Amino acid sequence: MDNDNDTIIQLENEAKNIAPAPPASRGKTMPIIGIILTSILVLAAGVGVAKLLIKLRVSPSTKSEEPATPTVRAEPLVAATGHVVTISGYGSAQAKVRVQISPQVSGIIKSKGKNFLTGKSVAKDEILLEIDKTDYQQNFETASNNVKLLQAQHDKLLVEKTNLEKIEKIEKDSFALAGKQLVDAKDLMEAGAGSKEDIDGKLDAKLRAQRSWQTAANQLALIAPRLDELSSRRQLASVEVARAQTALDRTVLKSPIDGIVQACTVEEGDKVAPGSTCGEVYAREIVEIPVSIDTAELQWLDAEKLALCRQGGKVVAGKEIFVTVILDRDEEKENPQKWTGTLARIAPSLDEKTRTALLIIEVTKEANPSINHLPLSNDYCKVTITGRTLAEVYILDRHAILMDRNVYVLEKQDDGKVLESFKLAKKPVIIARYIPGKVMILPGKGLEAGDRVATGTIAMPVVGMEISPRVKKAKSADKDGADK
Repeated sequence: MDNDNDTIIQLENEAKNIAPAPPASRGKTMPIIGIILTSILVLAAGVGVAKLLIKLRVSPSTKSEEPATPTVRAEPLVAATGHVVTISGYGSAQAKVRVQISPQVSGIIKSKGKNFLTGKSVAKDEILLEIDKTDYQQNFETASNNVKLLQAQHDKLLVEKTNLEKIEKIEKDSFALAGKQLVDAKDLMEAGAGSKEDIDGKLDAKLRAQRSWQTAANQLALIAPRLDELSSRRQLASVEVARAQTALDRTVLKSPIDGIVQACTVEEGDKVAPGSTCGEVYAREIVEIPVSIDTAELQWLDAEKLALCRQGGKVVAGKEIFVTVILDRDEEKENPQKWTGTLARIAPSLDEKTRTALLIIEVTKEANPSINHLPLSNDYCKVTITGRTLAEVYILDRHAILMDRNVYVLEKQDDGKVLESFKLAKKPVIIARYIPGKVMILPGKGLEAGDRVATGTIAMPVVGMEISPRVKKAKSADKDGADK
């Protein structure tokens, strides 16, 4: 400081010792005075700046600060009670019931239903397509007329049969009468009142009557086979009528179910053949979602309920494994549309490469009566399966787990100090399952209630170093909750 004051005094003296210039002419005096004044101002400014710098200069501290004890967030560990395990997966919705729209007759499409378009809803028995029915109508009328003709022939033959029955009876009676007359003629001849000519005449009449009766009987006997033949032909003709009627009816294609049009591949004027595909309709009452799940996750489902699903039978009431379904595109929405479903069955074979099981989720309109529609076919969905409820678990942030499957914990030191002190230690843990952003650890698998697990970042951690916890009020965000 003394040296600085000396410097300032020296600068001030130099400013005072500047001698004025000798008198000169008026033209030369003014520039010299300006130079002198400028020099004085510069020196004065320099002195002011020097004083300011000296005042602002801070002398180095002679004290050495002690290093602060590092801190980390390490709240006492609290078990989550009544923890519901949930298993998530993704899959595309598929209609359980799909119907191909295919004609059974050939022809030109005359008209197309207004709702027979991809994505449109159709009702059961709603007309989708109409094929030109001209030829089929003619075939039906021809077959119907043939039946009428055969029926008329049958009726005519019945009348003929009735007449022949009457004729046959008359001829039979005539034959009986001729026989009686022959007997009477013989009796008269024996009594001497008749002649041989009378007997011959009566015998001839009897023979004629017998021939007439036999002819009528033969004609009557032939009626039955003819009636049988006509009946058979009439039945065949009736079958042809039924076939023609069926073909005629098949020119109109109707939706067999209430559903949604998956595809429509024809237009008016197109020619179609039997069996060709014109479109597809799927039922909107039941939707299935196949989801691949890691086989290790199946242990978190109820064993008894899972066994029923493996059998592939109908889900028993009270034994369902419930599922929540949302559309994948709505996952980030605040209130996405949700459907309730059940685990219907599990595919019998496992994928050997990925070690996954294929779970079939079923969503029905019956289980979601207040929702107008189910997920559409090919909608990509997120499925959340409700699993077992665990009495106690520990839920940690995933970043708290070290690469060697250990966690940092703060162990309290019994060093007799008034304030609590802790040292950094490691504990190995066994992770039961991974949850998005978190891990689940079962009791007895490395951690205990009250352990102070470091969940924050520690700069240059060294096991055994002194460390202090940044503690908030102990609580468990996942207590009595489900996987998040």
